[in-house]
Amino acid sequence: MANKRDFRKYVGNVVNNICQDMMIAYYNIENIDVNAIDEAIIDILKAGEFALAQSNVKFDRSIKSFNSPIEYSKEKAKFYRTVYNKIHKEFVEAIANALKKFNTAIPQEVKDRNKQL
Repeated sequence: MANKRDFRKYVGNVVNNICQDMMIAYYNIENIDVNAIDEAIIDILKAGEFALAQSNVKFDRSIKSFNSPIEYSKEKAKFYRTVYNKIHKEFVEAIANALKKFNTAIPQEVKDRNKQL
């Protein structure tokens, strides 16, 4: 991600879109396991909240800790890159696990019908 603001927008959009699609399935598919859908939505929301909470980290060293402003800039960029990559990886894994729960909630007949399309 380019910066914290973009990352927060990304997480919010992903969470909102996935939850919206899950709610559409919740209300429009007959014989769906609503408890599993509820759990999947909660897991999606938790993953988003956790990613947003973890993105509030700050670079804890000052410019005076380095020999030059260029070194400070490089280290700060490296710090944020590794932090956001780690948070993003955990977020994607949590979303994937929630989607697996969601997919188990859909009846087999609906899955078969969707394959034919």
